[in-house]
This record gives sequence, structure tokens and C-alpha cells, in this order.
Amino acid sequence: MEEIYNVSYLPYAMLVDASGKVLNKGAVYNKEDFDFLMHKSLAAVGGSA
Repeated sequence: MEEIYNVSYLPYAMLVDASGKVLNKGAVYNKEDFDFLMHKSLAAVGGSA
């Protein structure tokens, strides 16, 4: 990771609902990655972005 991204740890996100159920998870390297995870999670629970 350090050679490519200059980080020691993988920038990993896990999105959970109020009950603790995992809605989505994945690596987040930029705003587009985060937006993708959020929109996919909202679609899974019937929400809108």
C-alpha cells in the first residue's frame, strides 16, 4: 500500500444502518468512491440521494 498510495492502511469504509446491519463496504480512495458506496447503500434501503 505504501508504494502505490503512500498510506499504511487501506482506506476502507463500512456503512451501517441504525440497527448495525452492514449496508455496504469497500475501499474509498476519493469522493467518487464514497459517493458510489453511499448511493448503492441508499438504493438498497429504498432511499434516494
